Amino acid sequence: FNMRHRLQTEYRMRQFNTTVSVHHPNNRLRFLVDAYLSHTQNVQDFVQNHPSHALVQFNLTQPDAGAILANAFGLPESCWGHHNKNAIRKTGKPPKK
Repeated sequence: FNMRHRLQTEYRMRQFNTTVSVHHPNNRLRFLVDAYLSHTQNVQDFVQNHPSHALVQFNLTQPDAGAILANAFGLPESCWGHHNKNAIRKTGKPPKK
């Protein structure tokens, strides 16, 4: 699945539809929500139609997300965590050297 291509195509198509303009902030948010939900459903349908594939679904913000991934993939929980965090975004200042 190429989500970027799909979003770009849908965005271009909706630009020409004057009844659903993506230029209004509320419509942009609705467009992104619809695209996310549609993509999620497409992935779920694909996995259901191809039983050799496995799908792991979880809430990334759950405190036990690492344990869920460790259990699903057989890797230690320590492999799943926050890496390469943007220190500037978190603190508003560049990291000290």
